[in-house]
Amino acid sequence: MQWKKNRDRNRKIVELFHSGMTYNEISAHLGCSKSIISYYCSRLRDEERKRKCMCTPKRKASRRKATAQNAKNWEEKKKAEADIAMSEWENAKNDPEMMAFLGLYWGEGFKASSYSGVVNSDSGAIVLAIKVMSRLSSKPIRAEVRFFPTHCELECKKFWEEKLKMKVDTYARKFSGTKHKTRSAYGTCVVAINDWKLRAKIMTWLDCLRNEYRL
Repeated sequence: MQWKKNRDRNRKIVELFHSGMTYNEISAHLGCSKSIISYYCSRLRDEERKRKCMCTPKRKASRRKATAQNAKNWEEKKKAEADIAMSEWENAKNDPEMMAFLGLYWGEGFKASSYSGVVNSDSGAIVLAIKVMSRLSSKPIRAEVRFFPTHCELECKKFWEEKLKMKVDTYARKFSGTKHKTRSAYGTCVVAINDWKLRAKIMTWLDCLRNEYRL
């Protein structure tokens, strides 16, 4: 095949160039034009030059410094958001709806993910989560229904879209064992927002809630 022939030829050009042959010698040996040889040899030199530049001690030190600075800047941003959340805690803890949401998030919220989100089979809990997260963030909320083979996908999707008044995605889950009892007739729903500021606020308030009850 032509593409394979060219690939083998191009590899051979590089090998012969490394062996010390000139463009004229390579052209005579392989029967290809010097412009082709020049193109692939130039690419090789460019790649080697870039690789050497990236591997110099000065460049490595520069990358390490930039990485450390970025990490420091990121921590400062998160601390600034946490300080803002701390200043808002008194108002938050006197808001029954917010406290209900924090209790829900404490038990069913995302703790390790970079997203802020809640998973539950109770439609009322999910509606509450959407309502509060919409108050706290302007970012779009994504909803996903997770169901097992014993569920009807269309029924689950219809149920949650009617309850949440928004479009939901679906995700089919597999049984973890040979026997399984479906706890919810319509699966579970996940609502999440990709907003690091919201996550910083919620996690700060959860820490405040733990301190409030000395937990």
